[in-house]
Amino acid sequence: MKLVAGIFSFFLIFITFFNCTFAEEPPGQLVKVYGYVLEVKDSEILINLGTSSSVKEKCTGQVYIIEKLDGKDKTIYLASIQILKASEAKSTAKILEAKRKIEKGQNVVIKVFKTDDISSVSSLRPLSKPLTPVPIGVHAEAEIVETIRLTKGAGCNIDPVWVPQGDRIYFVSNRNNDFWNIYTMKTDGSNVIKLTTDAKRNFSPDISADGSMVVFVSSRHQHEDIYTMKYDGSQVKRLTQKLNLQNDAPAWSPDGSKIAFVSISGSPMEPKADIYIMKADGTEQERLTMTGNNFAPDWSPDGKKLLFVSSRTGYEEIYTFDVETQKLEQLTDLKTQIGSPEWSPDGSKIAFMMNKDHKSSYICLISSDGSHLQQLSTGSVYNYVPYWSPDGQSIVFIASEKHIQDIYIIKLKWNK
Repeated sequence: MKLVAGIFSFFLIFITFFNCTFAEEPPGQLVKVYGYVLEVKDSEILINLGTSSSVKEKCTGQVYIIEKLDGKDKTIYLASIQILKASEAKSTAKILEAKRKIEKGQNVVIKVFKTDDISSVSSLRPLSKPLTPVPIGVHAEAEIVETIRLTKGAGCNIDPVWVPQGDRIYFVSNRNNDFWNIYTMKTDGSNVIKLTTDAKRNFSPDISADGSMVVFVSSRHQHEDIYTMKYDGSQVKRLTQKLNLQNDAPAWSPDGSKIAFVSISGSPMEPKADIYIMKADGTEQERLTMTGNNFAPDWSPDGKKLLFVSSRTGYEEIYTFDVETQKLEQLTDLKTQIGSPEWSPDGSKIAFMMNKDHKSSYICLISSDGSHLQQLSTGSVYNYVPYWSPDGQSIVFIASEKHIQDIYIIKLKWNK
């Protein structure tokens, strides 16, 4: 996730990863079945799924084959499918997207979700041109004109980020009683697509400026490291390998050449968080901060500065760091708990979360020079991790109630 600062950051990590429960039995429960391919005909297959598979018609899923590689059983992904007709002995499935050939006689593993919960990756459209930011202005005041809830009753949903094209949101969820994985959905909450499938935590996605790449954090190799993948979940590459205790909160530079991130050193009882930058291929890692704990880096739209939170004065405040001149500037003096600052696409405003009393947290705005503080009334008590739409006219965020995190959008009107 996009880390907030100090003690509150570890509190938020705790409630998000370990105390997140389901309000109800989530839709799209994963069904795993061992089957046998009876026949392959064009784009359809006939499978024997046994007598107690619980697979229903119109479910979508994935087919795997187990093969021996180097003396070990390996699960090889074959294709995504949709169950057209389900029965105890013979089920018909349509092949939606084949990765490898399915053949008669293969023993296969079927993992199935309901159609209305998980869509095929093939439904992701090709990339289009990113949206152009609408100028806001440093003196503008925001008015909320509409609040839209995107997720409900499907586990905990965190870390929402908008794609530059404006039509989709990437996020993290533990829906279906699953591990934390990265998903994408349309901005109305439909067409949910699962992009990672690891039995580990995957979180904190950020999208490159052209929408083609995703940088994220994963513990798939035991340690929390930074990875990249294509926007459709393919071509995963590991960039860091245990630089310190853990690595978090990656952020793409606007030109796509660099990634800023947080690396935490020290001991688990006395962690020290600092901001680093590296090239997009993981090379030339450079430490930028030395004093205090430093969290949640975000690049300015022109790529010249990094926005972040630091506890160097004893309070969590928002700072900017000029990457070229090394000049540090403190923007806030609020003497409270602050987290997740994000520059508006036009560079005139900064959205962040503020926790005043340990009983509530709010989405707030300031101008890029630190002036014009405004608290937004979202209608919920706990609000986290604001992220701007690419045109600067909406903000997506997390609202929490009874340890359930869901994703919302607020649409804004700017009064100048």
